Amino acid sequence: EMTERRVAATGDNRFVLAWQRSHQESGEWVDDIYLAVRDDNGEEIRPVSRFTEDPGWGEGYYGLGLAPLAQNRVLVTYAGDWAGDIYYAILNSAGNVVFPVTNLTSDGSSPWDSGADAAQLSNGDIVIAWPSRDGFFSRVRYAVLGSSYGLQSGPALLSGSPAVGGDGFPSVAPSGATAVLTWMDMGDSRHLYYALIDGSGGITTPPMIFWRSELGVFTSDAGYGNT
Repeated sequence: EMTERRVAATGDNRFVLAWQRSHQESGEWVDDIYLAVRDDNGEEIRPVSRFTEDPGWGEGYYGLGLAPLAQNRVLVTYAGDWAGDIYYAILNSAGNVVFPVTNLTSDGSSPWDSGADAAQLSNGDIVIAWPSRDGFFSRVRYAVLGSSYGLQSGPALLSGSPAVGGDGFPSVAPSGATAVLTWMDMGDSRHLYYALIDGSGGITTPPMIFWRSELGVFTSDAGYGNT
C-alpha cells in the first residue's frame, strides 16, 4: 500500500517523488519512505529506491514532507514511529543525499512529533513546522535550519495559540525573509489560524484566528493549506 505521496520540483526541471509504503517482509509489516526522480520529459533520473530501513517490530516511518530549496535541492522530512521524532535530509536533483539524515527533535516520544511542512526563506534559512502531541493535545512546534542545513533555532513551541482543542496540520510558506504559518483546529474545525516567524526563530506575529465558520472549515492536511 502506498500513501502520503509527495512531489517537489527543482530549478533544473526535475521532479523528486516520495511516498510511504506499507508491506510485509518475513511476516512483519514494515513502513518505509521511497524516492524516485524524473525529468520534465518523464525520463528516469533516480529509479524507485527505498530511502529508510524499517526494522519492523513497530518502528516504521511516515509523516512525509518535501520542500524545494535553492541550488536545485529538496528537503525531505519524515517521522519515526517508535522514536516519535522528526528526521530530515537534503537531496540534490539527482536524488543523491548531500546532507545526511539528521534527527531534528531528538526528544523521543514525549512529545510525539510528525507531519512536518517547510519552506526556505529569501535569506536561505529554512523554517520547519509540525504538530507536536503531548498526550492527546497537540500544539505547533517549529525549528529553523541555516543555509548550510544545520539546526539554527529551536525546536520551539509556538505558544499563545487560541485553538482550544489543539493545533493540527500546519502549513509553511515563504514571504521574503518571513515564514507564514497557517493551521487548523485539531478539534471542532471551526477556525483557521496563522502566525509569522522570522529566520532567527522569532515570532513576529503571534498566533491568531483569521477565519471562522460555525459549519466547519478545512484545508489540506498535507502542508498545502496556504498555497
